[in-house]
Amino acid sequence: MDIERTLSVIVFTLLMATAIFLYRGKVLAVTQKDRRVSHRLGLDTQASTFVRARSLESESDALPVTSSNPFARILEAMIDQAGVTLSPAVLAITITVSFIVGAALSIAYLNLGGALMVGLVFGTAPVVYLRVLRRSRLRQFGQQLPYVLDLLRSALEAGHTLLRALQLASENTPDPMGGELHRTVEQVQVGISLPEALEGIYRRIPEEELGLLAIAVRIQAQVGSSLAEILRHVTPGVRTRQRLQQQLKVLTAQSRASAIIVTLLPFIVLGVFAMIRPGYAAPLFHDPTGIKLLETAVALDVMAFIVMRKIGRVDY
Repeated sequence: MDIERTLSVIVFTLLMATAIFLYRGKVLAVTQKDRRVSHRLGLDTQASTFVRARSLESESDALPVTSSNPFARILEAMIDQAGVTLSPAVLAITITVSFIVGAALSIAYLNLGGALMVGLVFGTAPVVYLRVLRRSRLRQFGQQLPYVLDLLRSALEAGHTLLRALQLASENTPDPMGGELHRTVEQVQVGISLPEALEGIYRRIPEEELGLLAIAVRIQAQVGSSLAEILRHVTPGVRTRQRLQQQLKVLTAQSRASAIIVTLLPFIVLGVFAMIRPGYAAPLFHDPTGIKLLETAVALDVMAFIVMRKIGRVDY
């Protein structure tokens, strides 16, 4: 029995170590990419602080520091970008309770390693839900951005100031863009400079297209060129990037679908056999060796899904 628990803990540890390794690799890759972008733009250290990686760590640095705990700052970033009203403490309690409930419900049917895996799945459910909301909100924000840029350019060409143009855009654009622009106008009215306020939007909404607008405003504030003319060239670039994103999604749709199908297929086949021939699949749930094989198969299946998703992701 002790050997079984030890093997379960080892499998669980390997799974978590693989996930952490891949996550850290992604963070480092995105950080290096943004450093190259900052170098190509010729930005100094102060002006390039808003060129951040779209990872949770950079997202947490982008928000007002309300806690010295890095984990709390990460939760604040997730909540803010998802657009929900929730405190980090409540989210942390929800994650902890979900983990405990999942492990407690499965401990009667599985051993320690299996219970920990089930608890991990339950615990990550709130985080996955927030990330789904965040992704949907960022997608809506990106779709609204080209039209807002056109509105800003038209207002500037009509003789309005940039602040007035942002105010008009906030009044005539639905959420999430309208709310963020209204928040930016309020920040400028209380004394924050306009470039810093726009950089704040980019830090809260880490869309690279929005970073182009922040860079344009920063350059205009330093050089004094025509912002309307800059936006005239930025807007086509934003639309081109979005069109390329859509093309990449189409080209990588097969690999992403394959990863999902290959991951779910073993569970579907096992469930069908368990219903049609219960005695055929019974050793996997009752025999100690079968349980070990099942746990190993689940761990390898999850690791394969993570690797396939990483292979199908295109960085540009």
